[in-house]
Formats: sequence, structure tokens, C-alpha cells
Amino acid sequence: MNEGKLEQKSAHKLYVKGFKYIDITLKNAFRKYYISYEQYIILNLIDTEHLNTTDISERLFETKSAVSRQLTSLSRSGLIEFEDVPGDRRFTDIKVTEQGYDALKKARKKEIAMHKYMKKTVGVDNLQQYFEETMLIAQKLADFNDEYKKKERESHS
Repeated sequence: MNEGKLEQKSAHKLYVKGFKYIDITLKNAFRKYYISYEQYIILNLIDTEHLNTTDISERLFETKSAVSRQLTSLSRSGLIEFEDVPGDRRFTDIKVTEQGYDALKKARKKEIAMHKYMKKTVGVDNLQQYFEETMLIAQKLADFNDEYKKKERESHS
């Protein structure tokens, strides 16, 4: 097998088996509380900071429509509610309901336990190193995608 094919196979293994497995594991981690990991993060943001849809989308690096879908799902589940801001019809407050606080409390407890487990089994220094390396890989992939899109646009001009 040539070097290019080995690199491609290695990259696929990293992306598919590594990142995807972590993503699936996190998505399933809070299923018991009837929320996804993304919804848990959104509930946390709403609870700890006064954020609107745009603010949340910027924090999560998601589109506003993706965040709106998550907020709609959380609202339908009774975990958040929307309140009009008196005197300003353009804005809506997003509030965590009692049911939302209950789910958030249980999910936070699990997240803390997961964090402690990871620190114990992987080690604090290793965990920080893995996080930094993962963030570096994510940033490099984003940079590559930006450059690749630019080259594609230039080649079509």
C-alpha cells in the first residue's frame, strides 16, 4: 500500500472512529434525561447567561436555524419557555422551566462524574493535552476547508 493510501486510511480511522465515537457517546450520555448533549449545553448557557438565539449560535459555532430547532425542541419538551420582553417586541427572553432545571441538575451531576472519571483514567495532564491536540486538529481542518473553498472559487472564476 502506498504512503498516500496509508495516510488516507489513517485519517479516516481518526475521523470516523475517533471523533465520531466521541460525538455519539456524548450525544447518548444525556438521553436518560430526555436531552441531547447539545441541548444540555444550550440549557447551561440559558441558565448561566442571558443569551438570545444569535448569542447561543455564536458560542456553539452553529447556525441560528440549528439553534432555533434545538430551542423549539426544548420548548416542546417543556424544558424552556419564551417570554416577550415588555416594551420591545423584537426580543424574546428564554427561560429554563422547573422541568428544565430538574433535567439540567441531573445532567450536570453526570457531566461532573464523567469529568472525574476521565481525569482519573486518562490523567489531568493527558486530558488537557488531548483537548489541546483535538482543538488544534479541528482548527487546522477548518483552515484547510477555508483554503480549499477559496481555491475552488478561484478555479471556477
